[in-house]
Amino acid sequence: CCINFYTANSQVEVPLTKRSELTLKGDFKFVSNTILGKISHDNGSEIFDPNKSYNKGGLNNQFKMGFIDIDNDPTTFNSSSADLNIESNCNTIKHVGLYWTAAYADENREHDITSIKIKYPGQKQYTTITGGKVIHDYYKDDESLFKQYSCFKDITKEVLDLENPLGTYTVANIPATTTAVNDDDTLGNGLAGGWTMVVIYEDNTMSRKRFYVYDGFVNIDSKAKPVAFSFNNFQTIPNGAVHGKIGVIAYEGDKGIRGDRFEAMSNETNRYKSLADGINPMNNFFNANITENGRNITS
Repeated sequence: CCINFYTANSQVEVPLTKRSELTLKGDFKFVSNTILGKISHDNGSEIFDPNKSYNKGGLNNQFKMGFIDIDNDPTTFNSSSADLNIESNCNTIKHVGLYWTAAYADENREHDITSIKIKYPGQKQYTTITGGKVIHDYYKDDESLFKQYSCFKDITKEVLDLENPLGTYTVANIPATTTAVNDDDTLGNGLAGGWTMVVIYEDNTMSRKRFYVYDGFVNIDSKAKPVAFSFNNFQTIPNGAVHGKIGVIAYEGDKGIRGDRFEAMSNETNRYKSLADGINPMNNFFNANITENGRNITS
């Protein structure tokens, strides 16, 4: 399951709808990174390099934010990378969906939110992605401060055409607002942006599973009332224990702000049960980490 989250007043803005469904022996991976990094404290003191890795973190709120740009390419205004690693050699990629989102509160938007760049493993030049599907966009919403948006593009064919789809993916030119463009104090605490590839792959050495990819847009605020969301037509095996795995795409989950939770309804108790692990604790689940199975992803 893939869900877009952003911190704001709690409500389901775009109901979750099914993007893809597959039944196969295999698993899925997220390949993700941010495109904004801290450049100084809000008062301008202590200068930081936005390209410096945020792994193992620290407080990520109350900073001036600037673009991460790692590629030394004059044609890009931001860029970041992440690796697709699949341990098994017996894998075949079946689905790759690329999501990107950001707060884009520039008074006059210069860039098309449906077009970004991607550099595939083994390639020296970027490929321009156009025609991304807009999941939501608050640009014309007068009540929205951050003017956040999110987009999606199916890039399965492009990935399958690669000689080797494993390796480093670099994504660039994601439209977003930086402190240099908009230095509003309230806005500054909500600047965020990044990208995620949802990869489903087949591996006949693994157990058979049913994969569902849902996307939508849910606003979460730790100080507001809880927001419930659901998705339909989810099916499990008719008999035996069910072992599930869920992936969530969330943005602007400040490490220093507690109170946000991610819970699932139990049909046995008719009560919600909090999900948590050593990296995403129960009372601060969305905390500016990219994780998998309780460990930080650092590449």
